[in-house]
Amino acid sequence: MLSVREDQLKENPEEEPEDAHTALFGDPDEPYKDGFNLKTVWACLFVGFIMLPGSIYLSLVTGGQTGAADWVTVILFLE
Repeated sequence: MLSVREDQLKENPEEEPEDAHTALFGDPDEPYKDGFNLKTVWACLFVGFIMLPGSIYLSLVTGGQTGAADWVTVILFLE
């Protein structure tokens, strides 16, 4: 996925930014856009309820080096 700035550069390739700071961070006069939104909440829930337990289960089944946090998480889920 491309950022808004990269999309704009692809549409107008002849328009090059004047300096490296503008190319990386954009125009300083642009309004602030908050990055914490509903998509972020869904991503946190997905990682917390799907990816992390799956990773813990896989490491426990394969006999990999597991830390105390994995075992504490398993015990808390079982209780």
